[in-house]
Amino acid sequence: KGWNRNVDAWYRKIKIDIVKRLDEIDKSAEIRGITVEVRKEQKELREQLKRVMMQEEIKIIQRYKEREIIEGDGNTIYYHAKVNGRRRKNRILSLEQEEGMIEGEEELMKYINDFYKKIVWTS
Repeated sequence: KGWNRNVDAWYRKIKIDIVKRLDEIDKSAEIRGITVEVRKEQKELREQLKRVMMQEEIKIIQRYKEREIIEGDGNTIYYHAKVNGRRRKNRILSLEQEEGMIEGEEELMKYINDFYKKIVWTS
């Protein structure tokens, strides 16, 4: 987190410096007019400000995605709960037959396979 704070502070400082310089150029242009060199500097500063703001926005989006991955959102938690509940509800843990209870994954698989084999072979 310390590194992020430093980066955020760096973005803020760069933006403030650029905006200050652009204000100085605007004020001096009102009084004295503007030269080709100053106009060029003004254009470069605006482009630099645009780049810094885009980088800052990208960083914010990345941070949000990171948080989404780590914490998830309310919908994700809700849907995971629904799916897990449905999975528990639909899971067959045992079968009651005339022969008695059939329990355990292997026993259930064997019984179900045998049952369907009988149906297929007798058809």
